[in-house]
Amino acid sequence: MKRIVQVCCFLLLTAGWSLAQNNEVSFSIGPTFTTDQKLQVNTALPGCQVLGCTALSTFSGSTSVAFALGYARRITSIGPVALYVEFPVLRQPNHDLNVTTNNRSIGISGTGRTAAFFFTPSARIQFLPKGRISPWITAGYGFAHLSQDFSSSKHTKGAAQFGGGIDVRTLPHLFIRGELRDFWTGAMVQSGPVATLTGSTALTSHIQHMYAGGGVVLKF
Repeated sequence: MKRIVQVCCFLLLTAGWSLAQNNEVSFSIGPTFTTDQKLQVNTALPGCQVLGCTALSTFSGSTSVAFALGYARRITSIGPVALYVEFPVLRQPNHDLNVTTNNRSIGISGTGRTAAFFFTPSARIQFLPKGRISPWITAGYGFAHLSQDFSSSKHTKGAAQFGGGIDVRTLPHLFIRGELRDFWTGAMVQSGPVATLTGSTALTSHIQHMYAGGGVVLKF
């Protein structure tokens, strides 16, 4: 009888823990890819026809390693779908920013350092949340803090985030996560009276920071 009571208590406790998995914390690490920007000097400026203002500057960010932390809370579940509100944080440490300028017969190049921090509260839709394999999609909006030493500038800008991933259960409360997230921010370089962003990127006034991470998730 005592053994039966112990087994029942264990089963009830396990079921309670399983039902109470409304919260999660996550950590992941992986590479970040940043799109380029191209800045074209305004050839209509006075003296440009004489001086040859044909310079095209390319701002190219190198691939770097980034770290992501997150907290999420399940809001509701409807059948095989669950809705979460999540608070992802991504830190992209210092990495190279290559700047190349071409002007007719001469070329100038240089390398600086740039870094980024993102905080983008989001909504996440999780499919098959109780299954061993659970895919999900996410989208949200927050802010990014961008800095670079090439022009000694720092900016805080709005940032949109969207992406998706998959969680694989390894233990009752531990999951392995693979994720892809795309962070869109206003660019460090903007068009002005002297130079104009060219049409060489999808949205030249914005930069995409694409993150591919792998890590762990603890649900409780």
